[in-house]
Amino acid sequence: MDQEKVISPKEAAVAAIPGSNTKLRELGSYEQFRVVMHRLGFHYNVAVAGRYTTSGSLDRRLIFLALRQAINEHPALGVTVSEPGDSGSKPHFIRLEKFDLSRIVSFVEVPTDEDAKRKEIDRVLSEQNSLGFEIGNGLPLWRILVLQEQGNKIGSPTDLIFVWHHVIADGRSGLVFHSTILKALNSHASTEGASDTSDGLMTTVFPPARSVYPAMEQILTLQKNGVLARISHSFKPWIDMWLPKDKTNKWSGSPYLYEPPVKTLIRQLYVPAESLVRLEERCHSEKTSITALLQTAIAKILMEMIPNAEHLRCAVAISLRRFIPPKYAIDESLMGLWISAFHVEYFRPDILKEKQVFPWDVARKSKRRIEQEIAKGDNDLSIGAAKFIKDFRATLMGKIGKKREDSFAVTNLGVFDGSPTPADADGVKQQEELPAQDPWRISKIIFSQSCHVSGSAIQFCVVSTKGRDMTISLSWQEGVVSVDEASRVAETLQKQLLNLANPSNAST
Repeated sequence: MDQEKVISPKEAAVAAIPGSNTKLRELGSYEQFRVVMHRLGFHYNVAVAGRYTTSGSLDRRLIFLALRQAINEHPALGVTVSEPGDSGSKPHFIRLEKFDLSRIVSFVEVPTDEDAKRKEIDRVLSEQNSLGFEIGNGLPLWRILVLQEQGNKIGSPTDLIFVWHHVIADGRSGLVFHSTILKALNSHASTEGASDTSDGLMTTVFPPARSVYPAMEQILTLQKNGVLARISHSFKPWIDMWLPKDKTNKWSGSPYLYEPPVKTLIRQLYVPAESLVRLEERCHSEKTSITALLQTAIAKILMEMIPNAEHLRCAVAISLRRFIPPKYAIDESLMGLWISAFHVEYFRPDILKEKQVFPWDVARKSKRRIEQEIAKGDNDLSIGAAKFIKDFRATLMGKIGKKREDSFAVTNLGVFDGSPTPADADGVKQQEELPAQDPWRISKIIFSQSCHVSGSAIQFCVVSTKGRDMTISLSWQEGVVSVDEASRVAETLQKQLLNLANPSNAST
């Protein structure tokens, strides 16, 4: 692990150069990988949408004031990245001197009918997850869409969609962003001097002189044995050539497909709050977890749908924040990129046993696999191999046309507290004074992301709102699986989860 002077993120201020942008640290290996993926169109962004409710209405002035507070709190919201120079210099983060919020905030009217609104949100997310960011245009690597019901009547909910380049933050950061906005809306910060105009008084922001947080490679081990990892990566093409091939019929959609512009398709499903409580109770009694259950349920559905699918490979995202040494003061309240992934294999004989309605034994095994990965800490993580790749573009393009490795992927952000006084990183309720009027709340969270051209055939993005629904967004690349196939998976998954939550209504 690289050694450097330890500085708390909240004290990591650097002097800004008046009247210009400021060059910050060099991108880490994985961050460089994300930049190349974005440039090629292999993966554009991540999105988290929050539904804000109160007895009032969320107007332009309030949104811009809340965004100002978020930018002041989170350095990732004030940066872009530099392009590699002709001399081969590596890209850096660049803190913007200033930018205009009106250029990255858009307002969209949506129907009042809930079913029609859900379809419109699917459409908007599909459109946004298929759209990248321009580098060098003076804007940060994120944008906001404000979805308001036609007429924007007082008391009607507002869906605020935060879309960001993966290089600046991970999925958990999307929840951090919405917590910050919620806190800002409910704060007593003075609005004196704010103006609902575009003359620069309110829309122009000046990010504070703070650096972004350290890259994963600087603060985590990632690879226990760098020499073995380097040898393994260098000789992988020859190892793959000579080792016996997997003889099972693994389903993973179409081969890696690259036909720019790459389009992501989205389909949502949800589990109502009352069913989610029973599902959690069922998981507890079966000694498994929601994430492990979802992995197993998806594998079961795919094998039932695809008769010749004997083998499936699931990629599971994992947050690395829990492994970061305390001296760096990085916790769940900060925005940054600290993630990895591991794999779980599923085989037909285990999933579809005779006289077995649902393979709870496989769900338990999946939970143990998750626990094993967490027990490893920050050692031997797949993400650590990024520093041994000399040419990211060549590595990615070399996959095109070959058999896809991952069948599906699951990323579960966990539970988001959308109450007016959410718990802090230690789970303690904040005792801040709330507005005299009805405070703002977030009643629903949706999580989605771009398809991975070099990743799994279908992605499942999962998040729950405390005391409310769990939402699952399926995302896939157009042409890799059909709309009919993805829709069948979504509908069957929702039905299966509801049946498992209510066993008296179905034999499970």
